[in-house]
Amino acid sequence: MFTSAEEGTLEQGLYDGVAAGTIRNADDIDKLNGEILTHYELFAPREPLLRLNWMGKRLLFRDPLYLVSYLYAGLVACKLYEMSEADPKEFAKRYAALLREGFDAPANDLIRKNMGFSLDGDSLLDGALKFVEAQTSQLQEAYIAMSKPGAN
Repeated sequence: MFTSAEEGTLEQGLYDGVAAGTIRNADDIDKLNGEILTHYELFAPREPLLRLNWMGKRLLFRDPLYLVSYLYAGLVACKLYEMSEADPKEFAKRYAALLREGFDAPANDLIRKNMGFSLDGDSLLDGALKFVEAQTSQLQEAYIAMSKPGAN
C-alpha cells in the first residue's frame, strides 16, 4: 500500500510536471523522485542515489496509471479481506453478486452497490490503515508469545 502510494505520487508528479514544463529530462525526474522519497523512505535523505530508482519502474512507461490503480487495488483488497473476516457468509453473498454484475458500470458504482463501500473520500484509506495496524499488532503479539520460554 505504501509503495503504491509512493509510486502513484511519482506517476502523478510526472504528469503534472510535464504539463507545467518542469519535467524536461532525466535530471528533472531524479529531482522529483528524490523529493517524493523523503516522504516515504526513511533513508532517502542520506542515500541520494535512491532518487534514481524510478528508472527500474518500467510500468511507469508501459502502462500509464497502472501504479495509481495498484494503490486503489491494495486499499480495496484490505477492505475486502476485512469484510471476509468479519462476516464470511455475507461477504461471499455480496462478492458473488459483484462478480455476477458483469463489470458494466464504473467500478465505484459496482462496489458501492454490491459491497457497501465507496472509493471516494478518506474512509477507504483510514480503514486500510486501521486494518494494517490491527494486523501488525496481532503479528507483534504472536512474536512476543513465541519468544516466551516454553513456546514452540
